Amino acid sequence: MSRRKVLRELDLPIIEASGLCSFEGSDDSTWVALISDADNSLAMAAMAGGGELDWLTLNLGEFEDVPSDLRQLEAIESAGGTRFVVMAEEPALLALGDFAARQFLGEWHLSAGNDAKFAEIWSSGDNSRGEAMVLGPNGHLLVIKEKKPVVVVEFGPAGDQPLMTDPSTWGVTPWEPAANGDLVALAWTVLEGPLADVSDAAVSGNQIWLLSDEEQAVAPLRLQNGKWDIGKLIKLDKMVDKPEGLTRLPNGEWWMCMDRDDLAANLMRIESLDD
Repeated sequence: MSRRKVLRELDLPIIEASGLCSFEGSDDSTWVALISDADNSLAMAAMAGGGELDWLTLNLGEFEDVPSDLRQLEAIESAGGTRFVVMAEEPALLALGDFAARQFLGEWHLSAGNDAKFAEIWSSGDNSRGEAMVLGPNGHLLVIKEKKPVVVVEFGPAGDQPLMTDPSTWGVTPWEPAANGDLVALAWTVLEGPLADVSDAAVSGNQIWLLSDEEQAVAPLRLQNGKWDIGKLIKLDKMVDKPEGLTRLPNGEWWMCMDRDDLAANLMRIESLDD
């Protein structure tokens, strides 16, 4: 089983990083953005040069129209331009913000709807609901429940049909959300196989990759016969510890962030997953 080596290490300005994404700036620069589950911190930096990054750190709790339930952030994705989506775990909440305007533009609670079986699974395990997400068309998104069990859930507006299409459908930017309110579970699959947990997800072309903290590994998420499953596990460098965020930059570089109580060397570039 091959391992992906760490190629570069950088310090972070916040502790307990819990989610990571990347986006293109207005001047064609590439930025990374990450959040902390210790508080409502958002940190951003342009990926330029070979030295330390010049970080901008914001407190999402100080944004205008901040949702009252915004806490315990677990995932972040770019929604296009200066907009971003963050996901809170408990209660399960999605929020759309604009870091340039310092304002939130919408919020949606994630609901099990009328599916009693899924509601039981969704509620099982303390603090192990939504841990990773991938944005999709028509205001839909994939959410991965962390563990006990690991579940892929498609959420969307009530009454919609699930897309349940292959991974190339997902990773939509810009993301156009539905009107404020609940997003309901439209379809779900319990993931059997090699991952004991999932801590983040990232899209690369036609492939969705899942990151596991416990396994210190990544694996592709596949759609087979209308059900999601996990492909071959790829282990990470042995120096990787508590990986919580994963993203692929437009230039093909892969970066991860670590959920640790210190700032040193918690952002790592790893060998490509596309090889």
